[in-house]
Amino acid sequence: MFRQLHRWTSLPLILFLLLVTATGVLLQFEELEHLGGEERGAPPETTAMPADAAIAAQLSNALAKAREAEPEFRPTRIELGIVEGRQTTRLAAQPRGGPFVEVDHASGKVRAEMNPEMPLHVILIRLHTGSLFGGFGIVVILLSSLVLLFLAVSGAVLYWQMWTNRKSRGMPKLFWK
Repeated sequence: MFRQLHRWTSLPLILFLLLVTATGVLLQFEELEHLGGEERGAPPETTAMPADAAIAAQLSNALAKAREAEPEFRPTRIELGIVEGRQTTRLAAQPRGGPFVEVDHASGKVRAEMNPEMPLHVILIRLHTGSLFGGFGIVVILLSSLVLLFLAVSGAVLYWQMWTNRKSRGMPKLFWK
């Protein structure tokens, strides 16, 4: 029975395994492209970072400007950044790649994108995690991952049983045809 359960649960999961593997491989190719160049996490060349009070004032200013630009916009994430030596604040909504309002503190310019084009990287991450399909997709990927974990453990148990059975019959090879 254990062997049949192992087989029948593995068949439908092949599609999910292919999806997660393919998107993971594509994301890794993206990472390889960044190896030759400058590290993405390297600190930018800027003057001194602002004090906490200045950052709080910038956030307040960014939120006020975002509300002016898009009164119905409800941010769920705040990103402080330095782009080309200029301090920016981005107020964004979930999920990544969704709507955002960005304020450039040096010029005071506000850029609001309520329907931005989602970059390929974000699409791959959302497909890889299942979030591209909403809560249902996340649950499916989570359950698929748990079943794949079960398959790995049950496969090891089945192999152990077959190996001990063969060993008791005088065929102690670890691998066989």
